[in-house]
Amino acid sequence: MLQFGYYLLKNTFFVDVAILSDLDVFSFLLACACNDYGHDGFTNFYHINKVTERAIRFNDVAVQEQHTIAEIFSLIMKTGLLSHMSRDNFKRFRKRLTGMILATDIERTLDD
Repeated sequence: MLQFGYYLLKNTFFVDVAILSDLDVFSFLLACACNDYGHDGFTNFYHINKVTERAIRFNDVAVQEQHTIAEIFSLIMKTGLLSHMSRDNFKRFRKRLTGMILATDIERTLDD
């Protein structure tokens, strides 16, 4: 997914048309790179039907995607990767990254 994201940014007018800031581009590329981080190979449907710990933790809503988001931000906080970022930029980054990863949940996409 990262290769496609990079291709989209470099070979189309996506950045200009969407009026993306550097923070938007960074959020987009990180979302592309990490969209399945921590994914265990099962579907959200599986987790919900088996009443797994993961499904319970995320209340049966976008289980794998929520897990990915939690794991990414856990790593970011542990490593201090974005400690240089202002609070406002971090909040915008978090909102954008979360939104992009949640958008990969096929069930949410079909319901919208």
